[in-house]
Amino acid sequence: MSYKNLTKLCKTIAGSLRGSNVFIVARDQALNVKDPKADVIVITNITSITDVNETSLTKTYQITLRFLRRDELSASEESKNNLIAAMEDLQNEFIQKVNQDDLVALLANVNTGFVYNQYDANMSGVQLNMNVQLFDNANYC
Repeated sequence: MSYKNLTKLCKTIAGSLRGSNVFIVARDQALNVKDPKADVIVITNITSITDVNETSLTKTYQITLRFLRRDELSASEESKNNLIAAMEDLQNEFIQKVNQDDLVALLANVNTGFVYNQYDANMSGVQLNMNVQLFDNANYC
């Protein structure tokens, strides 16, 4: 499975999550979000590691996503905490669906963090880093 198919998998899962979600593959730090009420799921980075042995190639993708919602610079701490909690719930649902997908052979090294006031749309939420191995390994004799 290629980079293109991995982004398609992420987009499909993002579309199945509850709520109004916008899915974006970002190439830079500018993010124009037209719907101010939408939650945004952004792939900010995908890299791959290929392990080679005598009989096979095993490719593992390292992927970084952000789950974001428009925020106000002057928002109260309680408001920011509620926003982060909502994005954590969305992120957790995403992780569970990735883990249950038939194309995913392995989900590993899942770690998360918080992001505040990002991009030109002033969005806050959570960042997810994870390794995904798909059922696409080539075997050679």
